[in-house]
Amino acid sequence: MTTIAPETARPSSMPELLTQAQVADILAVSPRALEDWRVTGDGPPYLKLSHKVLRYDAAALTRWLRTRRAA
Repeated sequence: MTTIAPETARPSSMPELLTQAQVADILAVSPRALEDWRVTGDGPPYLKLSHKVLRYDAAALTRWLRTRRAA
């Protein structure tokens, strides 16, 4: 079992941030699909941390998925 040192552990109040590759894997879609969804505004909410760095809040992704349920 891997142990995380306290100084590198994520504070409980800090959101879990996922990479585009992780979200694509979770949703079983290509990273390109996520890029297309960002352009059209149809995808999950994301955070733009810098010009080249995007992250997805895991809790926001879960909420977005709940809104996508079909009847």
